[in-house]
Amino acid sequence: MRKDGRAELQHYVPQVLLRLHANDPSVKKGSQQVWCFDKQTGKVFPVNIRGELSGTQFYEIEVDGQRLSLEEPLSELEGILSPILVRLVRDQKLHALTKEDRFTIASFCAVQLLRTQGISRPDQRPERMRRGGPS
Repeated sequence: MRKDGRAELQHYVPQVLLRLHANDPSVKKGSQQVWCFDKQTGKVFPVNIRGELSGTQFYEIEVDGQRLSLEEPLSELEGILSPILVRLVRDQKLHALTKEDRFTIASFCAVQLLRTQGISRPDQRPERMRRGGPS
């Protein structure tokens, strides 16, 4: 955590999703691990979710000399989503989702589409995205 209270390390794959795949869900928050596959070496190994699929100040931009961050609204959305996902995974009953639950999940999915390294770093976007549409 930085001096201004904002998270230094910000996840583009939210921890709320990673926790659902933790090797041992009973482990204390912050020590949970998921399996990681390295496509280049073919190796599989456990990693702590706290540091994976994240970037330093990933959701921060500067506009007119002012530092803005999306971290707080994203964290709020994840806080609302978390108990819904936990309940859904535990009970495995889609029909039990309320209209509000479905709206929260849909909102989260829409946000996730833009929450990638390719979107946040225009120089790394696929060519079709730089041109403004499908090829």
